[in-house]
Amino acid sequence: MKIIKLLICFIATAGLVAACSDSKSDSTAASDTITVSGSMGVSLFSVPGKVKTTALSLSTLQMYCVAFNAEATSGTSTFSSSGAFSVAGLPADTPFGCFVVKISDSSIVATIQIQGTGSGLEDSSTSSLSLKQSVSLGTLTLTEGNPVISVPEAQIASAVSVETTPTIAVDSVHQTSWTMTCVDSTDTACASFVSGSPQVYFRIVKATKSSQTLYGLGVWSSAADFATCGSVDMTAAEASSIVTDEGGDFAWVQSTTGNFTNATSTSDTCPLREAGTAGVDNLQNYYAFDKLKIQGSAYTLIQQDDFDNGGGCSGTHRTAVTFKPSSATVMYGNFSISEDYVEASPGNCGSDVDSANSFVVKFTKI
Repeated sequence: MKIIKLLICFIATAGLVAACSDSKSDSTAASDTITVSGSMGVSLFSVPGKVKTTALSLSTLQMYCVAFNAEATSGTSTFSSSGAFSVAGLPADTPFGCFVVKISDSSIVATIQIQGTGSGLEDSSTSSLSLKQSVSLGTLTLTEGNPVISVPEAQIASAVSVETTPTIAVDSVHQTSWTMTCVDSTDTACASFVSGSPQVYFRIVKATKSSQTLYGLGVWSSAADFATCGSVDMTAAEASSIVTDEGGDFAWVQSTTGNFTNATSTSDTCPLREAGTAGVDNLQNYYAFDKLKIQGSAYTLIQQDDFDNGGGCSGTHRTAVTFKPSSATVMYGNFSISEDYVEASPGNCGSDVDSANSFVVKFTKI
């Protein structure tokens, strides 16, 4: 499924995750803690015809893990000369995420992602974990030019927590509007993100394949903008393309297809992002459309988009959001956003530089 350039204008990223919930029910006793360990290596950037202007050294980096609980319990570990790391004190049975960050300013270099076995809507990849016991992530590789470090799902399978029912059922999020506020009011990157769109409207799409129910999430600027654009989730051609890509007995069971209306230019009432054809990846007010991974009491949306700005400058934009409900009307979105540039020759990307950030947004149902 093609994914859109969501949030590109908001990426300047500096601070790490703050508190994630008003509810103390997410807290875990200090004795119920786990340790995440492993070994990290560095791979040099190597793409024909491309160059990177920076080099990575483990001596300047550390592993940072933070829990999505009320206290935002966190831990860090530097890398030994052999690349070994061990982050202790994380709460068991609580969603958390891990990042490789710079020691100097805590900026994110890469996000740990658990790589699922499926593809498309069946892809179970997620950037959040919930473990009942300590685990080794194995031997990992931090590759220049790639803001994601993949861990095979099988590596942690025996330690994964028993899933619980989400506080907010996924279906109840369908056709709901939410206001957004920053948990950390001093986080300038979060403030820029929220000011750009302080309200969102969610659409849940559903499909079945091999007796499984698969979910997708569409994020609009508002219910009114969704209606102005024709009240459709995707065009018939886009829906058909997904069916073809998924194969087998894949079938849509909840989605609205049709033509986007009032969407002929960048100045129309349903404005395009750029001149061309209206579609899920080319509407200014259609922020995101991708699969939704349900993991216990949390949901994760992951988007990755390769782009080419011309003039020898290209790269990858990635957004991962883990939604953690705390009640029927409040949930927290833990955003991990990165943008990585590569150049055919030094200077092709001008002032554009690699960036990454993580922050928490509070969603309050309207």
